[in-house]
Amino acid sequence: MAHLISIVGPTGAGKSAMALQVAQRLGCPIVSADSVQIYRGLDIGSGKVTAEERGNVPHFMLDVVDPDERFNAGEFARQCEALLQELFLSYPVVVMAGGTGLYFQAVWDGLDEMPEVSEEIRAALNAALIADGLPALQAELAAADPETWAVIDRNNPARIIRALEVYRATGLPISMYRKGGKREPNPWLDIKIGLEWPREVLYARIETRIDQMIADGLLDETEAIAGKYGWDCPALGSLGYREMVGYHNGEFDWLEALRLLKRNTRRYAKRQLTWFRKYEDLPWFQADATVAVLDHIDAQLRRLN
Repeated sequence: MAHLISIVGPTGAGKSAMALQVAQRLGCPIVSADSVQIYRGLDIGSGKVTAEERGNVPHFMLDVVDPDERFNAGEFARQCEALLQELFLSYPVVVMAGGTGLYFQAVWDGLDEMPEVSEEIRAALNAALIADGLPALQAELAAADPETWAVIDRNNPARIIRALEVYRATGLPISMYRKGGKREPNPWLDIKIGLEWPREVLYARIETRIDQMIADGLLDETEAIAGKYGWDCPALGSLGYREMVGYHNGEFDWLEALRLLKRNTRRYAKRQLTWFRKYEDLPWFQADATVAVLDHIDAQLRRLN
């Protein structure tokens, strides 16, 4: 029987490092479940694994689309499920690692079909963003769909607009369509692993990680993407890049850009934990407890085989 080992947790927890250790131990590939790493060229800000690391372990679902393309959880599920079916022909175990909760839900449970949204609604929301700013749309979403508001990336205009599109089109919150629509069980068995740190440790790791991203050239990477695809391309609405865009556009100075980036990342990590903690079958481990994680996986593989 095939087994999918999912390693989840907040940004900065060390999911990629743990996935590499597990994959090397089991001799299996890694599938990324990250809504920013899916984009080509967004390497520094997404914490994408290096070419050297990819050389040691095969990685998939990285660099799938260009930064000016839109990509959603439904498309991820479609491509990822086809990929897993292919990988399981050669590997009895596959590791999937990342922090995008909706991507994991799409693979674990499926997603209900999203309703059609007219171009008029989409255009009206984009016009409102320009005329009234993001806070007005944020307030509308918070009132219309508190469940989505609790976990969404609140400073990502594309995510806010997508949620409001569904609400304006149907009168129902998008969370009503995200209850899981898979009609048949997956043809593999799931082993789930959650990684965490004490809050003060996690926040310190986030600070260090962002400082390293800046030193590695996050602003230069953002400018290179914008130079090729435009400053308004979808990918640059992602956490880390949008703060660099704001600095470029003169919305705030450099020190404020760094403050916002660190604050927004901490808030995002908190929302990630909220999302994943709703899964009762997801055990949590301190992220440096490698032996405990490997022992748990070995025990689950023995039990499920």
